[in-house]
Amino acid sequence: MENTIKANRLPAMTWNWLKMNETLIASGGIRGEGTLNYSVPSDIKIEKASPEEEEILKNAETGMGPETSLLIAENVKEGLTIIADKGVKAAEPVRLRGEFAMLRAAVGCNIVAREDSEVVVISDMTGIKSLPYGAAVETRILVKDRAKVKLVEIYEADEESCALDNIGAVVMDNAEFKLVQIFLGGKKIRAGAVAELKGYKAAFRCDTAYTVPQASDYDFNYVARQYGKDTVSEMYSNGVLYQDCIKCMRQTIDFKRGCSGSKGAEREEVLLMDEKLENKTIPLILCQEEDVEGEHGASIGKLSGDILFYLRARGLTDEMIYKLMASGRMLSVASKIEDADTEKKVTELILGEEYLDGEE
Repeated sequence: MENTIKANRLPAMTWNWLKMNETLIASGGIRGEGTLNYSVPSDIKIEKASPEEEEILKNAETGMGPETSLLIAENVKEGLTIIADKGVKAAEPVRLRGEFAMLRAAVGCNIVAREDSEVVVISDMTGIKSLPYGAAVETRILVKDRAKVKLVEIYEADEESCALDNIGAVVMDNAEFKLVQIFLGGKKIRAGAVAELKGYKAAFRCDTAYTVPQASDYDFNYVARQYGKDTVSEMYSNGVLYQDCIKCMRQTIDFKRGCSGSKGAEREEVLLMDEKLENKTIPLILCQEEDVEGEHGASIGKLSGDILFYLRARGLTDEMIYKLMASGRMLSVASKIEDADTEKKVTELILGEEYLDGEE
């Protein structure tokens, strides 16, 4: 019998028959540590965090949950730690590149931005092949007072492969954590992120784009835990779903007691490209504080007849129209990467040969 663990658990349970409370992932195929190559600007350090920082990172809650974290920890001997020292504003991004081989699949990374620092980390997890049990990536982030961290993750896998992405962030006073994720294929994707907004005016923004190919299965869990006063969380996702696929998106804003003046917003927009598929969206707000503002919503549907008529009248075939609209969804998030080389690569992955032919 295949070994499984629970992941992406919803912070507040709903009816079990809906099958939305959590997902199961196969753990038996992850055996050993993958390779995490990196290049860093001269003002960023690769070294151990302080004992206090390590303790915070160790105890940070992650989106996929403790069982996934334990699975990754069992396979990663010593994760990479990226340090932006006090006052450092890195002129160039840190670039990570994951390399995975069968039975050697887990990598781990810590990011520490000390007071008044700024750093962008671009994590390239493209080209994942022949990994039916999953390339597992865990990132833990500590954003200290008045610091800023932006993490960009790009995933692209073949039709046989699964990818696991587990994130936990702790954000302190007047600090900001931005997360941009783009998922461009794979048989199964399991991804989760938790941002613990501990400090006064701590902020979290997450932009996610995903394309779920035919007969694939994607499952997400994003949580903003708002502890500090006047904290702000924003979680937005854009998705495209194809025939016979399954997708579940959980987005939770959790207003904790004492977070007065805080605001949260979450929204998902989904484009259905075919008739036969399964889409689940769970926008959830939990509240223990009165003086807060929360917004949530979802937009799910097919292209309208008016749009189809308009574009057909201008000579576009239905295949071209759907390709255009699907690409637009993904590119709207790709534009938030704000790194020319990475945006170009992602654009090529989204548009494929059509884009490359146009460049020639």
